[in-house]
Amino acid sequence: MSLIKCPECNKEISSAAKACPHCGYPINNNDIKTNDFSNIGQPQWVNEWKKKLRFEKIILFFIFLAFLVFEIIVIILMNTDLEAVYYSYSQEWVYYTKDVYFVLMPIASMLLLLSFSFWVAFLITSKVRVRNCDGYTVLVYNGFKGYLSVENKIHDSSFFNRHLYGKLPNGKNVWVEISVFDGSVKIGFGSEGNEHQII
Repeated sequence: MSLIKCPECNKEISSAAKACPHCGYPINNNDIKTNDFSNIGQPQWVNEWKKKLRFEKIILFFIFLAFLVFEIIVIILMNTDLEAVYYSYSQEWVYYTKDVYFVLMPIASMLLLLSFSFWVAFLITSKVRVRNCDGYTVLVYNGFKGYLSVENKIHDSSFFNRHLYGKLPNGKNVWVEISVFDGSVKIGFGSEGNEHQII
């Protein structure tokens, strides 16, 4: 016997209970079969989503690398591509950095900082999460875009909305919420506006 969460009020109850003692919601243990992400065998199509996420991480790394090279080039040019000015009173040439590099340098630095920050944030938040809900494989992908896939069929996706909704083959509605801070996922049964967190 273990503790589970009531789909209605989300309070912990005994897995042997016939109804929730807090709200009276009838409990059918066959309705609550959600395992932890790491405890299920993952089908081959899950690996394809993981490859997609690795590819997106590599793309962001090369974007950061490109801006780093751009920054280095600007620094080198600032110190080598100089503008010569001859001062007749002292009869000597004086070399100055060209004005264009004073414009390019802050732009290059800002692009480098933004690309690095975005890359690090992506490494922290981007994840592929897999759960077994009622015997069906539910995958949550958080990369450039968020996806909810059930048995390798995409049910919902969004660039900005962190709430995704889908339906299991047995007709039950599922929802997921993806955290914008660390990419963690909450999942439960229910439709939009009627979500029941069960994990």
